[in-house]
Amino acid sequence: MNTSGINSITTQQSRSLGKGLIVVAFILPTFFLNRIRKHLHVVLALPIAGLIVGISVFLFWIGYTMATTVWERPDDYPLEESSFQ
Repeated sequence: MNTSGINSITTQQSRSLGKGLIVVAFILPTFFLNRIRKHLHVVLALPIAGLIVGISVFLFWIGYTMATTVWERPDDYPLEESSFQ
């Protein structure tokens, strides 16, 4: 079966994308919280900070899953049985 195309992704690409999402999940709240500290709009930004941290946790979860999942284990596929005639 030919899986080459726009919708196919290799295991290595998936792991790289997952690691990238993990990095973004750490940078996003750090950058935002640093900007809050500099501009003293803490009371107005607290709900937004909670949203940013929640999105970052979600991105971390997706990235971790992509980076650590074993995609093609032989146990996932049933054994081919010979057809009896």
